[in-house]
Amino acid sequence: ASFDRLSPNETYGDWKNLSLSYYHRQTPDLTWFASANNFVRKEGNGMLGAVGAYMDWSDSFFTFTSLSGGANTSYLPKVRIDQDFDFKFGGKKNLVWTVGGSYIKYYGENRDYIWSTGLTAYLDKSVVSYRLFRTRANPGSVVSNSHQFSIAVGTEKHEVTTLIYSFGNQAYMASYRTDPQLIDNDARTITLSH
Repeated sequence: ASFDRLSPNETYGDWKNLSLSYYHRQTPDLTWFASANNFVRKEGNGMLGAVGAYMDWSDSFFTFTSLSGGANTSYLPKVRIDQDFDFKFGGKKNLVWTVGGSYIKYYGENRDYIWSTGLTAYLDKSVVSYRLFRTRANPGSVVSNSHQFSIAVGTEKHEVTTLIYSFGNQAYMASYRTDPQLIDNDARTITLSH
């Protein structure tokens, strides 16, 4: 469950989310998952479902694939496809270079293409990561960039505390207006979870 307090609150209100996820290790090399999410927001409530898998192809390469879709709301995708390619390197294979892409089709004519790359270091009891995202929003081919830093401390299957800091530019063409307008905002997000 999560609760987000947005600023300015009188404009955006609060966001509430309840999620349920199931992960299953099918084989030592394949883990699949399914999730359901319920969103409560000022602009309307919505549901989102997702399925996906992590697959180890070798000791130096794995992938993440996900397909999701949501209810007819302005903020949830009708269809979203995510694909990451992860390359392990270093003496202990504890450094990972990720190259990824996403396609998001919203209800209506809006759609996003997102390319990303980043590095992750798996240390003894922590994981440190950086990722750069470049988004092309259509209609209008509006480009924006964002960054994400994260650190997780703990042990898998026990307790893990994660801090994520994201910042950058979020832009798109508001084509639902009678006079389409470019929306171009800077954004920052801080997330702490345990």
